Amino acid sequence: MLILQDGRTPLMLAAEEGHLEVVTFLVTHGSQLEATDTGGMTPLMLAAGGGHLEVVTFLVTHGSQLEATDQLGRTPLMLAAWEITPGIGDFPSHSRQSDGKTALHYAAQYGHIDVTKWLTDQGCSPWVKTKENYHLIILHQKEPAAPVVEDKIRDNADRIIQDIQISQILDHMMTHLVISVDDRRCIEQHAGQDDQNKALLDIVIKRKEPVYSVFVDGLLNYGYEDIANDLKCDTQETSPSTTLVSAENEGLSDWNVPLYKVRIQKNYLKIITDIQHENIVDHLISREVLSVDDGKKIESGKTPQEKNRTLIDMLLCKKEQEFFEFLKALRKDHVYADLADLIEKTLVTSTDISILHKCLK
Repeated sequence: MLILQDGRTPLMLAAEEGHLEVVTFLVTHGSQLEATDTGGMTPLMLAAGGGHLEVVTFLVTHGSQLEATDQLGRTPLMLAAWEITPGIGDFPSHSRQSDGKTALHYAAQYGHIDVTKWLTDQGCSPWVKTKENYHLIILHQKEPAAPVVEDKIRDNADRIIQDIQISQILDHMMTHLVISVDDRRCIEQHAGQDDQNKALLDIVIKRKEPVYSVFVDGLLNYGYEDIANDLKCDTQETSPSTTLVSAENEGLSDWNVPLYKVRIQKNYLKIITDIQHENIVDHLISREVLSVDDGKKIESGKTPQEKNRTLIDMLLCKKEQEFFEFLKALRKDHVYADLADLIEKTLVTSTDISILHKCLK
């Protein structure tokens, strides 16, 4: 194996420059993935430092170690976040600096959106706070101008208020995380359809994107194509970006995203459509997750879907232990075993967290 004076191998040089075809050739012909130069840098570190995510992905999928560190204690994730030239600059020797910042915070701070997304895909939490109490927020890529949203809704308000049946639209919006259980209760506390629709439109106007797009998509999916087409508007392209937002300023200093609730909500529509609730409710009552009165309230629903909605809305207000009891109840019936696995393994992405922060804060 050819090694230069600084310890660099041909694979290291190709990785540092982002030459994916050369990297692929060298790896398939036996080049050592974990070889290090005199500074302790591996091919993966050099690729990460150059911001070459295709090369990084290839090396990781072929066995390169994400947790390896160079002589300064820097991991590939840190190098990806800063997009540094190896050997330049003063970098921390641990995964968190003295101010509490991680590689993900730096990727966000310097606007490296691709690197930020990649880091979160590797499991870095966007809700880890710095010592200054800052959270990472990923901003949306597309958003119609606010006046356009309001004008479109007001131009079609009478048709929306008078024509649409709201339950399925709310199911759709719940599944896409843009409204919460509390939102749904506030909407459905109104006795008449017209008043419920007005309450929903107030939320859509107030929150704009992504609520507006999900609302329009729901109309399209549930038989209101004419209204949906009239509501569609051209989005203004904006560059994706990231920022660090003060948790205190945003009222989030004590706010944490319960991932199990997100997993239920992302499967909301499938759950309320697919399950027969009786045995599940009986199990949850026997485990004291639900009360007998809760069971009676569920049974008061007029349709199976209405009963299931009430059940899931109750579960979304429960703790994690109760969530696992719900999964146990599903698995007691082999018909629902796959559904339980699907819910438990549902991926919660940085985009999901961003939507929740914007819509439900």
